[in-house]
Amino acid sequence: MHQISWLPSQPEEAASAISAFAGYAKIQGILLAKSFGLPNLQTVVIDPASITPAELSSFLLKWPYSSSFLLRHDRSPEIGHSPQGGYVIEGVDLPTELKWYESEGRLVLLLEPAHPLKNKYSGSVAITANNIAEVELVGPGFDASDLNRGFINPQERHRYLLSPGERPQAIDSEFVDFSAYQEMKQLRLRKIALKYLSRHHFISVDSIDLATAKRQAIESSWAASQQVAHLLDSAPYVPAPPSFIRRLLNFVEIILAGLDLRSGLIAAFAASQIDNGMRDVVWDIVLADRKYSLSKVRHGS
Repeated sequence: MHQISWLPSQPEEAASAISAFAGYAKIQGILLAKSFGLPNLQTVVIDPASITPAELSSFLLKWPYSSSFLLRHDRSPEIGHSPQGGYVIEGVDLPTELKWYESEGRLVLLLEPAHPLKNKYSGSVAITANNIAEVELVGPGFDASDLNRGFINPQERHRYLLSPGERPQAIDSEFVDFSAYQEMKQLRLRKIALKYLSRHHFISVDSIDLATAKRQAIESSWAASQQVAHLLDSAPYVPAPPSFIRRLLNFVEIILAGLDLRSGLIAAFAASQIDNGMRDVVWDIVLADRKYSLSKVRHGS
């Protein structure tokens, strides 16, 4: 592992790089998504413990996305209480962030600056060994981390039966009710205030009251965005467009074609409509036992 590692985007190169990050489930999950040709963001892995100021300065000159980054992180072995990632920083703040994550024994992942508050819909999909795809979704103003960290319940849930050579067959669906959705929006506002506006690495929504969170959101530069404005109003939940669900199910087919899912194994991935719905991205793929079987990798887009 180098001080700075640009993760390859080409499927074959990404598949070959997985073994270099043994124990780092998130990085391996990103590479696995890239190995299948799934839409993914350019990603750089930095070891804060070994990078020098000169190497960091050289990297910043090469970064093609202005001076902004979407910051994630990974650790081997992972521990239960991990800090909040998935926020956008500017280059001027990168040295401070690297120093903090070094103290936590973590690698830093820098991605194209896709801000979570510009997401439209996000989903978490589990593919079970009994050929069921479980799709969980959240809408504008929320992001995939709300599902993956169990911060809120899904705002809609669908189950599909998967049969080789056939279109997924819908089994059942559930949608959030009005009152529960309003409570979710209030929780999300408190999380936004702590995570994105105050930049806390560890958060507890009980540490801020709703009135303060609303005031901070209204006074922020995000107040005029469609996503934050929706969190501040009392509008009901609007189900995800069928086109996004079909896109998720297409990702399921690609993953099934490339993975040897052994008995009892579960594959899961998270995806979002980023940049106000202009692009879809698969964040990573995780297997239940964190061991990848790449004997059937499908290369291509």
